[in-house]
Amino acid sequence: MAGCGDLVDPFLGTEAVDLPEPEGIAATWYYLKAQVANNHPGAALPLGPVSALPYSGAYPTGYGRYDINSHGTPPRLYDRKSAYGVTHVHHTGTGYINYFYNHLLVIPFAGRPVAVPEADFAGAAPHPLGQERAQPGWYAGRLENLGVGFELTVAQHAAAHRYRFPDVGMRGFAVDVTSGGLAPPRAQCRPREAAVRIEGDGVVSGAFSFFGVRWFFALVVRGATAAVLWHGAGASVRERPGDRALALDAERCRRERAGALYRSGADTAELYVGLSLDGPATARSYAAAAAAAGFDAVHAEARAVWDRHLSRLRISTDSEPERRIFTTALYRSLLKPARSEHSNFLWRGGPALYADFATMWDQYKTQLPLLFSLCPEHVGGIVASLRAVTERTGDFPPAVLFADDFERFSNQSRLLAFVVLRDAFDRADPARMGGAGRERWCGLLQAMVAALPRAAARVRPEEETNGHSHLLDIACAAHCASGIARGLDRPAEAEQASRFLDLWRAAFDPATGMMRPGQYYEASHTHYSFRLLPAMGERIRLAGGPAQFVQKLDRFFGYGAAPVEQLREPPWDVARGRGMALGRFDGLNNEVMLETPYAYHYAGRPDRTAEIVRAVMRHHFADSPGGLPGNDDSGALSAWYVWTTVGLFPVPGQGIFLLGSPTVERAELTTGDGPLTISTAADGPGAIYLQDVRLNDQALNRAWLRYDEVLGGGRLDLRLGSDPTRFRPPILPPSS
Repeated sequence: MAGCGDLVDPFLGTEAVDLPEPEGIAATWYYLKAQVANNHPGAALPLGPVSALPYSGAYPTGYGRYDINSHGTPPRLYDRKSAYGVTHVHHTGTGYINYFYNHLLVIPFAGRPVAVPEADFAGAAPHPLGQERAQPGWYAGRLENLGVGFELTVAQHAAAHRYRFPDVGMRGFAVDVTSGGLAPPRAQCRPREAAVRIEGDGVVSGAFSFFGVRWFFALVVRGATAAVLWHGAGASVRERPGDRALALDAERCRRERAGALYRSGADTAELYVGLSLDGPATARSYAAAAAAAGFDAVHAEARAVWDRHLSRLRISTDSEPERRIFTTALYRSLLKPARSEHSNFLWRGGPALYADFATMWDQYKTQLPLLFSLCPEHVGGIVASLRAVTERTGDFPPAVLFADDFERFSNQSRLLAFVVLRDAFDRADPARMGGAGRERWCGLLQAMVAALPRAAARVRPEEETNGHSHLLDIACAAHCASGIARGLDRPAEAEQASRFLDLWRAAFDPATGMMRPGQYYEASHTHYSFRLLPAMGERIRLAGGPAQFVQKLDRFFGYGAAPVEQLREPPWDVARGRGMALGRFDGLNNEVMLETPYAYHYAGRPDRTAEIVRAVMRHHFADSPGGLPGNDDSGALSAWYVWTTVGLFPVPGQGIFLLGSPTVERAELTTGDGPLTISTAADGPGAIYLQDVRLNDQALNRAWLRYDEVLGGGRLDLRLGSDPTRFRPPILPPSS
């Protein structure tokens, strides 16, 4: 029987942007960053730390054919899809974040000796990759020149491989325990240490250390000979049949590769890989459990897990492409963060570690609110993990990766974690908190209040690292901290946090009604001028009032402007400078502007929001491998599509959803407290504007809902029409 996973296309968003030529207002928008989503189609589970995909060393996931890129059309590393073999643990949709995992490279061979990539990837070329297929939790492909077909699937802490070999004498696969990183030289990496051992029962176990994180692994095979240890590089693989263990220090890891080699006497062989941060026994238990179940059972369970998660939000539409884009976007939105073990590289026996917030800056606006809404069982765990990371490192993290570097994203504000915490708190009921739960929140609150003055003291408006955008971040963080303090009935902490609520004004220019020119993270002062601040009412007043604010928004979104030429091939510097000078919306090519279309709501013009989001949906998403307009960044862009399709948009840290212009007739959300049904009636062609809003049969004169009104379940009825003036709600979204 078909499940929700059958609607997912994991290849959507894995190629460079390939969208129809935009028309109308969409043609006036300017892409700021690389025109590629940077996703991969590998096997993964919801919030699973283990993934498996065909590895070419391409940027940034290890899959595909693109070289490192940051602007315009991405340059190709390869002319066609290729793969050396299969790797494990990957990011999704990111840019250059310095830590590109790709652990444990499995290298099939057939008809020729095994050859592993040398340190500079010049010693062995990747194999042409074809016959690709994928579903959530499963991938299949074929290494064409070897004639080796393979399938991949995953459990929470294990991966299962199935290889089908041609009828040749020499066939099997090698497991390289020293692999990591990407093919481009500045993205390559090798472990600080690695070890591999053949146990008495034939299980291979070991460990490797990347970025201060020690991973333990175990390998179990079916349909292959007992493992033989090997070391070497390129085509010079030297087997060590008499050895039971190998250990390599950092210098040897740089010079050569090592691992276990298996030969297959059968046409089919299976490999089960267990990965753990806890210890060798735990990794062994993961691999053994997957092997005992068998490939087909692991695959069936992965499919069932995805069907359960994807069924939490269903839509009704006659458009098959829209259904496929939506379900794929939902799938992408549920991949991260990765939930790992209670014992890990940061603590032993504490809460489960949630990593791959890569980064908070990308995820907090859309992806985490969607995860919190659909998967409330993870909210408490994410809060506990963030609290433990803060205690362990001494400050709130701007990102949490499988790396011990907590300074990597210091140019993004550490205080964005406050928004995530406030969103979690708003989904809790302080009145029902137990004593221990309340005490933990009070401890977090004290750490938040202490962090505010530290962050304010670090601001250097002339520097991107702590520039003007940090002033806005701190003001948002202060709003979140003061709200938590009020919810806990802690007036002293609320007062302390409130001292930083107006810090955004230091970045504001009263003469222009816009943010001041200066250093802003990944965008200009114009783009940040339409960020949804907690004090939107005051922000609009200082801009000259709603009419003046709408005029500024209209210029930003290109009303009345001529089409622009996009950034394509290098050189980029001059062309990018011209594009940035436009101060124009980027059509969601970058996460800075995910929320800006909804700024119209605060000036009483949800009709303008409808026009913009409908243009984005029509021109910047497509049912194709190049169907996303920019980096997906751990599902942040995909989550925007999900929210906008159903007509809701979260304002994180502020406890409300804004009502948009849903594109489907019906949506059913399984939330924490009960299902919410959104029914949309459209009054003919061109019906994109809100005309009437009813919640549980009660008419509303506002275009926003509180979190409890959505997450509590019920029925939301929306009527859309072609008259943009009919619904101009007098009650604007709340503003501090």
